[in-house]
Order: sequence, then C-alpha cells, then structure tokens
Amino acid sequence: MKRPIGLTIIGFLFVLGGALALFEIVWDLSHRRLNLNFAALMIPVGIGLLKGRSSSRSWAKFWIGFFVVLLSALLLAYPFFSESYHIRVGHEELHGAMRHIVAVTIPILLILPGAFAWKYLRSRKLDAFFGEVGYSAPVQNEKSEAE
Repeated sequence: MKRPIGLTIIGFLFVLGGALALFEIVWDLSHRRLNLNFAALMIPVGIGLLKGRSSSRSWAKFWIGFFVVLLSALLLAYPFFSESYHIRVGHEELHGAMRHIVAVTIPILLILPGAFAWKYLRSRKLDAFFGEVGYSAPVQNEKSEAE
C-alpha cells in the first residue's frame, strides 16, 4: 500500500522540527551554552513515519499529545498569570492588547493542527497502512494467480 500523503507531511514536519531543535543545540554548543532540547528526538520519529513503522506512529501521537496538552495548559493559565508572560517580537516586547492577542492566538494556531494530526494518526486509513488490528488485508488465492 502506498504511503498516504497526510502521513508523508506529518513525517516531514517531525523531521523538520527535530532538525531545527538539533540546529539549536549545535548553535548553543558553538557559543559555549548547554541546551538539552528533547525535540531533537522527533527526527527518528519522522523517519520512522516515512518508513511506515508503527512504533513511530505511537511516538508521534505521544509528541503531538504532549505539545497539545502543554499549549492548552499555557493557554488556560494565561488569564491567571498574564503578567508573568513576556512576549517578544524580535528584540521588542509586546504590551497592551497586542500582547494579549498574540498570547492567545499563537497557542490556538498550534493546537488546532496538532489536534488534527493526532486524530489523523489514529484514523482507520492509517490502521490499514500500518497493518494494525482491525484491518484485514484482501487475501489473494495462489491458484487464481497461477491461472
């Protein structure tokens, strides 16, 4: 079965996110700073998704779920701790209404595609691709092939 395009996109996004985290680690090391960014572990998950490994599917659901829960918690905490949030664009810190708009909009814009990707990774279409329980592949009769 051909790899679904949605899985290909998610796999490449995992590789890209992991590569950016790895770049940040190397950049900080070159400037004599230690940075332990566990998002670099998304590289093997993305490669595994592209290769069709079901264990990578489970890890991808974990990573996506983790980030959606984390962003949701930050979004829900904002009304109570908004004075503790510092939002910068470049070197300039945002204040007033713009700060509130950005603090609420960015997590929502990240949660929605994350939730969609998590739901897609749980779909029956991917069950069929990964050959997991609940999917029975069509069985071809050897005699009919020989004829």
